[in-house]
Amino acid sequence: MALEIDISDRISSSEGMITLSGVQALLRSAVDQQRADMARGLRTATLICGYRGSPLGNVEGAYQQHQDVFEAADVQFISGVNEDLDATVIWGAQMTTLEKDVTFDGVKGIWYGKGPGVDRAGDAMRHAMFAGVGPNGGVLALAGDDPECKSSTIPSASEGQLADLGLPVLYPGTVAEALRFSLYGYELSRASGLWSGIKVHTDVADGFATIPADTGSIDLVRYIHEVDGAPWTPTVDNRLLIPFSMMLEEELFGHRIDAARGFMRANSLDRSYGASDASLGIIVAGKPHGDVRDALVRLGITEETLADFGIRIYVPAMISPLEPEGLRSFVDGLDTVMVVEAKRAFMETQVRDLLYGGSHTPAVYGKVGPGGGALLPRSGIISPDLLVEPLRSIISLHVDPERLRRERERIPLIAEPSGDALPARTPYYCSGCPHNRSTVVPDGSIALGGIGCHSMALWMDRNTEGLTQMGGEGAQWVGAAPFVGNQHRFQNLGDGTFFHSGSLAIRQAVAAETNITFKILYNGVVAMTGGQDAAGEMPVPELTRWLDAEGVARTVVVTDDVDKYDRSDVWSSTSRIVDREELDATQLELRDIPGVTALIYDQGCAADLRRSRKRGKIETPTTRVMINEAICEGCGHCGEVSNCMSVHPVETPFGRKTRIHQESCNLDLTCLGGNCPAFVTVEIDPNDRVEKSIGGASYATGDLPDEPDVPDEATILIVGIGGTGVVTVSQILSTAAMLDERVATSLDQTGLAQKGGQVISNLHIGGEGHDGSAKLNEGDAATLLIFDIVGGASPVVLKRANPETMAVVSTSKVPTGSMVTNTSAEKFPGLDRFKGPIDAATNADSNVWLDAEAIARHVFASQPAANMMAVGLAYQLGRIPVSATSIERAIELNGVAVETNRSAFRLGRRLADDRELAATISEEARAVEPSPPAPTDAVRAMVASIQTPSSALVDILQWRLPELIAWGDEKWARAYAAAINDVRRAEFAAGIEGTPLSEVAARHLFKLMAYKDEYEVARLALTNDMGEQARARFGPNAKVSFQLKPPTLKSAGYDKKIKIPEGTGKATFKSLLKTKRLRGTKLDPFGRTEERRLERELIEDYRSLLGELSHGLSEENVRERVAVADLADMIRGFDEIKLANVVRYREDVASAMAALSADD
Repeated sequence: MALEIDISDRISSSEGMITLSGVQALLRSAVDQQRADMARGLRTATLICGYRGSPLGNVEGAYQQHQDVFEAADVQFISGVNEDLDATVIWGAQMTTLEKDVTFDGVKGIWYGKGPGVDRAGDAMRHAMFAGVGPNGGVLALAGDDPECKSSTIPSASEGQLADLGLPVLYPGTVAEALRFSLYGYELSRASGLWSGIKVHTDVADGFATIPADTGSIDLVRYIHEVDGAPWTPTVDNRLLIPFSMMLEEELFGHRIDAARGFMRANSLDRSYGASDASLGIIVAGKPHGDVRDALVRLGITEETLADFGIRIYVPAMISPLEPEGLRSFVDGLDTVMVVEAKRAFMETQVRDLLYGGSHTPAVYGKVGPGGGALLPRSGIISPDLLVEPLRSIISLHVDPERLRRERERIPLIAEPSGDALPARTPYYCSGCPHNRSTVVPDGSIALGGIGCHSMALWMDRNTEGLTQMGGEGAQWVGAAPFVGNQHRFQNLGDGTFFHSGSLAIRQAVAAETNITFKILYNGVVAMTGGQDAAGEMPVPELTRWLDAEGVARTVVVTDDVDKYDRSDVWSSTSRIVDREELDATQLELRDIPGVTALIYDQGCAADLRRSRKRGKIETPTTRVMINEAICEGCGHCGEVSNCMSVHPVETPFGRKTRIHQESCNLDLTCLGGNCPAFVTVEIDPNDRVEKSIGGASYATGDLPDEPDVPDEATILIVGIGGTGVVTVSQILSTAAMLDERVATSLDQTGLAQKGGQVISNLHIGGEGHDGSAKLNEGDAATLLIFDIVGGASPVVLKRANPETMAVVSTSKVPTGSMVTNTSAEKFPGLDRFKGPIDAATNADSNVWLDAEAIARHVFASQPAANMMAVGLAYQLGRIPVSATSIERAIELNGVAVETNRSAFRLGRRLADDRELAATISEEARAVEPSPPAPTDAVRAMVASIQTPSSALVDILQWRLPELIAWGDEKWARAYAAAINDVRRAEFAAGIEGTPLSEVAARHLFKLMAYKDEYEVARLALTNDMGEQARARFGPNAKVSFQLKPPTLKSAGYDKKIKIPEGTGKATFKSLLKTKRLRGTKLDPFGRTEERRLERELIEDYRSLLGELSHGLSEENVRERVAVADLADMIRGFDEIKLANVVRYREDVASAMAALSADD
């Protein structure tokens, strides 16, 4: 029978099982400690203050999610400006013990920050450590470490810094330990007068686990430290001056540290297990402890068999200072000690110091092994895969190496037969993100990177260089400018960083009279960590006044809406507001002004806007964008100017085109800046109820199959794209496991992945609990749930599979960022290129492949439903050891699209049970390949005139000949067919297999002969009715407008698009078509432009090129000549885009032809 729970139970419940994340466990400790204090008759409060940053970026969100529970337990949260001020705030709360009118018996404190924040807060912490803590207070300093730089500039390991400041450092390795160690941490702090440092590894913070609710009830042994036989009480003194500071220093590094060690000894938090008469001891703490256990299992050693191998393991809860008596007791009788830890030696040096000169000193190895060679790395991370061989080498000193299991043979990952790598899923700006445009700089300029989402400009074509620590943005250039010739830089500076500390860098630049333009990217939220408000933020008008007061020479506010400011706003006299369309001109202006200038790019965070719209906090705009694919040239300019992930490339019978992905579009409208007449805007009626024709709606319900047989436990690796619900699926399954009273642990590997990059969730369900690494390692995954085929085929995923692994794979094609923004990027590879490596790394016979996204659209008109449908399929195949009832209940608790996700889960179960049904729905859902129009007699005759055409060539011609007739007339089309026939005859004469050159020639000569002048754009706008498509998509009241640059206005100097209502536009197009006979004549009003003259030239140029390529054609040179003919694919776009592409095309053709001549 499944349990019934409330989602707030994870913080408040004291009975049964709870499922919570590492961050939630750390915060829950404040509630549990308050209960413990109440039981002692104490009324205490807790203050949380810190600065967000991975892996502790969601502390504020976790608090807000359960704010009622926390406030009921007198737990308050203050949003921090930066880490050192936040540490000072917590220090101040401890000093309330010196106040006379304090309202609580004590105030506990929780400071939090990522590794660099620990560095920044060092001075404040050092002062606070001297001042002490209240006897009924106590402080936890949560130091979030990101050792792999998943979301950081440099890797971090904070224990050394914390120890130097005098903090005892606890290191939890699991979610449960995070809760337990926090509770002991408060009491340790009270007993010693020190802040308790807690090293929070990213795998623990991001982890999710099912644990007993009474984990929050600890068996505390109250420790009172004695000095000279008398009880000692820590001093609390805020007078940090001579002589008091000197006295406090003596106490800090004397009695307080001794008290910390005594507390740990009294509470027996350091534990050991294994052989009592061991010869080898392994010392390991925190997250690496699970790695060691997993590595030992791979060597054939379990906890139960440690004694057989003479091994004992010591797991200190406090890694600094190590407790000496427990350590000495552990090493008694050992010949060898191996210290396992990541990064530089930390515990290892303490172990040597504490054992040196003692009565028994075993050999100690860690970073260096026997003989002085390297044993464990001093950088990077620790993992079971990395530990197996070092452990083998040390254990083999004590036992016969043959007793140790040999490593299983690794599955070789198949290399691409073509030698081409598969595409990678890298993070990218969200659709509608202001950074898509704001981080672009003028030609010849250089931008400097900074902390925040905008740092992704470093791997885009943005001429952006370097990074600094948070708040140092611009100061690097202050130091470099006197010695560099180019005397100006743009500096990207996020608003969160500005209010954190970046404002001081502006002050420094002004003081140094440096030539720099600060681009303050004002989004209104701290987007990297969940969209929190930036503490201390000021409105834009006030910000301009601040900049003026600091000495900034000029400030320009660039915005997406110049009318959004209040008339009463007071601006600085040195500022003005412009539309974002004037960004380039504004940057050129500011670049030439001596000294410090500022550009405030004021546009809301796209992700936050999307969240706010979904929650009804702000109105959703009513303007949509569509692209007439018949007119679209696929030039990619709209993707270039918008850098938007919703501008999707699509393959059509006429080549690459562009389509707006409406589900992900954030309604930013920057794509309209693309120089192209294919765009239309649609004004929708929000009250319209669109009757969607869901072809597969009848499949949404049906009889469910019997519950499958499931294993007792399972390991599942879930792979998908950031922002598409991958983490949600993992949490739903973890919650379902808890409802079934099963243990679950999970780890979500995200980092920057929430920006459209790869997300991997590691999930372990069942058994008696998982004491090893939360991350699935090589060969560990029993099931791969692949929601994104690009990520699923990556080596980092496939190395975790084994020959028994089943893969459930969605074959949906979601383009990568480079595919969207770069027309020269490779097209989405065929399915076989992904299927090969996935099948080779798994049990190919058991794998299931289906286009989950297409089926979800077909049945539910919902793309997100695809994930839960894949879960249902995997469940019914017996890969998920929880009940269907609990999964459905967990879907309800999640509270998002409940009915759709429940139905999708059920459909997935039915698809697994009924393969015929799966085949039927898949066939219906598959996008129907369009067929060419029925050929007229004239078209049939032209096709028949081609010498022995292949079926592929016939298909190309049957699509294009009718369009050429419509563009001009049959004579024009016959000229095209004759030119293609000349190429085909040359192929045939040369004995070329197939029609490779004819096919390329047919595609590109058509494009050149059917060039899209004003007459052709008018024809295509009428024949491909966007109004009809818009009303089918958005409702009967949708109003369409064409977005065009009329030639008459352009010739008059107005080079911007105007909105033309549908009726007016169609009437204009019809009138224009009546004059088509003027095309190319002296009376053609459009025919004398550079673009039109060039288009006519290109037709003859390409015909001539085809003649040259056909002459001397052979099997030996056909591939090179096809490549030359295919260069015409560059000729895309309109106006200056097309002109620039033609220049590139002609240069490349000249180079290629010269190379061919040299080869001949």
